[in-house]
Amino acid sequence: VRDKGIIYNTVFIYDKELNKVKEVFRQKDPYQGPGKGYQVLHGVFSYAVRGDMFIVPNHDSSGLAAFGKDYKKKFEIRVKQEPRKVDAAFKKTLTDLYKNSPETKNAYEQIKPLRFPKTFPIIADFFMDGDSIYIITNKEKDGASQYFTYGPDGKFQKEGWLKLQNESEMRPFPTLIHNGQVCQLVENEDTETWEFHMSKLD
Repeated sequence: VRDKGIIYNTVFIYDKELNKVKEVFRQKDPYQGPGKGYQVLHGVFSYAVRGDMFIVPNHDSSGLAAFGKDYKKKFEIRVKQEPRKVDAAFKKTLTDLYKNSPETKNAYEQIKPLRFPKTFPIIADFFMDGDSIYIITNKEKDGASQYFTYGPDGKFQKEGWLKLQNESEMRPFPTLIHNGQVCQLVENEDTETWEFHMSKLD
């Protein structure tokens, strides 16, 4: 949607007749038009649904907000973590990626300059699986990402470290957590095929 000249990506709730009921999340689009640059690391934009509950990021991408079937907020989850800093090496790597990647190199002149925040968003991705809510963060150690799990009431359950196979510096290959296991579709460049990989959480 466009609001006062600013473009936003939004999550709306619709009823069964497809009438718009409520806006539950909006995020400023990272690209606002030629000459305005592109906001890198703009925060996760997603939602997850399980039974009568759905979750979306909160306004600053440091937690999640959960809603019930009455469209009212049930609880919020806040991830207490020191944000990972964006250093010069990461900026150079990502800039080179945008300049040279087949997906972005033809559009680079339109989206530059790249605008980097001082820190990464705390949340990289999130999922609902069974009675657990999984939050994968941008905090890394030895090639693994820290994650947290919470119950259907928003109460903390556990934390751990998860190794994902990455498509680029910006994102992992398509990922899903299902039945307590991590599922990914990974491109095998040698055979030019896509492979289904599954691994257990620690």
